[in-house]
Amino acid sequence: TTLVGLIENYKVKIIGTKDSLVSLASTSVGGAMAEVEDFLCNMNVSFVERRYHEVRDDICIQLYGGVAQINWALWILSI
Repeated sequence: TTLVGLIENYKVKIIGTKDSLVSLASTSVGGAMAEVEDFLCNMNVSFVERRYHEVRDDICIQLYGGVAQINWALWILSI
């Protein structure tokens, strides 16, 4: 076994691996891999987390806080 022979053997194995990956990509497994990649790419957006916290704070703190204040004010006025 010479260095050239080992390199040629490695080349053949790499080509076989490439062909296997290409054929795998054309099957339903490849479709699932593409869907997962699209999902991960779409979920890699930083503004979603920031907007979620802003909306949650607006609804849970400000809206419900305002409703609670109005509710307590009406109860106090009714007494």
